[in-house]
Amino acid sequence: MSPEEGKQVIDKGLTHLRVMDSATAPLFGRMTAIEMISHLMGSLNLTFYEQAVPLDIPADKIGKAQAFLASKHMIRPGATQPGFYKDLSPKSVSIEDWEKRLDELEALYQKMVSELASTGEDWKKDHPKFGRLNKDQWWQFQGKHFYHHLSQFGIYPRTEIWEGIPE
Repeated sequence: MSPEEGKQVIDKGLTHLRVMDSATAPLFGRMTAIEMISHLMGSLNLTFYEQAVPLDIPADKIGKAQAFLASKHMIRPGATQPGFYKDLSPKSVSIEDWEKRLDELEALYQKMVSELASTGEDWKKDHPKFGRLNKDQWWQFQGKHFYHHLSQFGIYPRTEIWEGIPE
């Protein structure tokens, strides 16, 4: 997935979330739809996280992890999330908060678009599973991450290899 494709996945996914029923059951995994939205908010917040980010993988595996981001392989069901993601996500996961959380998710996404567009080419931030990522790698990660979770709820088909955004 290219960085531009990552942005397209998120753009299209946000549009589909607006018409998705908040009570939609997942096709796989344990998250409810509102928990998924909160989790994605945590993921976007990680892009702006200013504190040290502990690595969840051995340092000698970072190269392989970053190669995954550039590959056509997608995130598999059952992948584990970093423990502190919960600290970056909203605490309330009440279904009544659906529209509010969607608005917040879109605002965080627009913040990422704006901030990454205005940073220098040497900008990098740490990710617990992929190490220090540049802007393109962050877009690859977020695109794959959004695709993974949006496929949980049928917005995108589940796939192991990236074949582009389905029509």
